[in-house]
Amino acid sequence: MPLVSVILPTRNRAGPLLRRSLGSVLAQTFQDFELIVVDDASTDDTPLLLASYADPRIRVVRREQSSGVAAARNAGVREARGEFVAFQDDDDVWLVHKLERQVEALRAAPADVGLCVGGYLRWWKFGTGAVYLGGAKLFELLDFKQGQTLDIEYGLVATPAWLVRRALLIEVGAFDERLRLWEDFECALRLRDRCKFIHVDEPLYVHDQVLGSGLTTNVRLYTESMQVLVEKHWQRWAGDPLALARQYYTVGRLQLQYGDLAEGRRWMRKALALRPLSLTILGNLIGSWLGQELYRRVSGWLRRALGRPIWWLQVPPAG
Repeated sequence: MPLVSVILPTRNRAGPLLRRSLGSVLAQTFQDFELIVVDDASTDDTPLLLASYADPRIRVVRREQSSGVAAARNAGVREARGEFVAFQDDDDVWLVHKLERQVEALRAAPADVGLCVGGYLRWWKFGTGAVYLGGAKLFELLDFKQGQTLDIEYGLVATPAWLVRRALLIEVGAFDERLRLWEDFECALRLRDRCKFIHVDEPLYVHDQVLGSGLTTNVRLYTESMQVLVEKHWQRWAGDPLALARQYYTVGRLQLQYGDLAEGRRWMRKALALRPLSLTILGNLIGSWLGQELYRRVSGWLRRALGRPIWWLQVPPAG
């Protein structure tokens, strides 16, 4: 049996990006792995591209109906035989020592450590190069005590950064298939209840936001998935009104911008009940009566004027 099972879901990605992603896995310095490619009901030439590989480490799982990346990853997990599981996206690139570094770290870790995450390079704009994101300070933010902050620490729990014990992943139920985004964050949230995490402080993969997928910019999926996540886990933050208000506010803001105004106002009122003196929450609630288009324009203007994401205005610190 291979020590590591690598799971790579793909859909309609026949071409150089998928070849690049596959190649970065096959070129690893650590070679004791199987590569399970889950073809999520592709309608392009993806099956032909995958059939062109003669590498015995590759196994292809074909799904006849697409149900999203969480379901595709779960299909791969069911096929996995390795003690450890790693994940790759079909538009990202592993650096050649990715598996070697994480296998060494997880093997050397105590038994109560179940997930190893690594630093990564984010390539997000032509001509700017890639920015390294990782290190102890960023890793410390992965205590989940503040809930989903939508900040860059999210990349540390994006699945290409993972090496996880398969038994633990199965124990927690793997990925919630209702989520089309944030499924990796939500799964890591449940894993944190069962085990400790460790971090390899060096770049292990490249997150390509230039040539890669625009899935994270799908605002409808973004909004729906965030609401499911908060509805499922709100009790985790019930003892911290600031953190819980931040979650309610985030869902409310997304609904006001991209979803349903009435639903957005409902979530804003829930946030305001916890933080009645928050001018930010109150301002968003009042601003929603401008209508969705104008509200979105004003939010965008504030984001550009402040030079930082509007969600950092979620809830003023206590005191």
